[in-house]
Amino acid sequence: MSLLFAFGGMMGNHFFIVIAGNIASGKTTLAKKLSKKLRIRMYEEPVRDNPFLPAFYKWLKLMECNPHDKNIRRLAQKASYQLQEFYLINRVRDHKKILSYDEPIIQDRSIYEDKEIFTKNSYKKGLMRVGDYLKYKILYFLLTRKLKKPDLLIFLSAPVRTLKQRLRKRNNPYEKELTQSKNMYLQELDKRYRKLFFSYKGPKMIVNSGKLNFEKGGKNLDRIAEKVRELLDG
Repeated sequence: MSLLFAFGGMMGNHFFIVIAGNIASGKTTLAKKLSKKLRIRMYEEPVRDNPFLPAFYKWLKLMECNPHDKNIRRLAQKASYQLQEFYLINRVRDHKKILSYDEPIIQDRSIYEDKEIFTKNSYKKGLMRVGDYLKYKILYFLLTRKLKKPDLLIFLSAPVRTLKQRLRKRNNPYEKELTQSKNMYLQELDKRYRKLFFSYKGPKMIVNSGKLNFEKGGKNLDRIAEKVRELLDG
């Protein structure tokens, strides 16, 4: 199977590239490498730890162990909404800041993932109440309705087993639960990422990153950079 598939084209020197993909798919590493390869600026988000992340993972784990405990579910739902609302507000802020730059920018995440992947997945899993989900969608609409879309979306696709192997190596305590064989969270996200990619309207390309090591660079990185250049040239 080819490593690259591209759709569409764009023009101009002032462009905005977004890399999207599941947890541990290689987004940040590829963004850094392409930034150097293409000599464009990588937007690095300000360091801002989401204060609701520890509680979210805590209640998520407890809810999976005690699926019929209503109090645990209520607390998990509360943490889930707070988590996504925090991310949304800050993603919008970052998106607007990027659009204000008069230079090419590459970013290793997108505002669209928050709504279509993580928030929707939380709602479908019962991790967000109906009222909170509707409130989130209204807030999302009001904050993003006039935002210009990125000029190119690069989607990284990798097998879930590969993602879990990478997470084990990262040894992040918040991600440890995701590496368990019975944990289906990454599988659920993978399905939503694929739906997001194929429904996204605009120039886009997909990179099969499961067997690629972006840290080493090499010919595969050269091929990705060349395909991006082709799209930039229209």
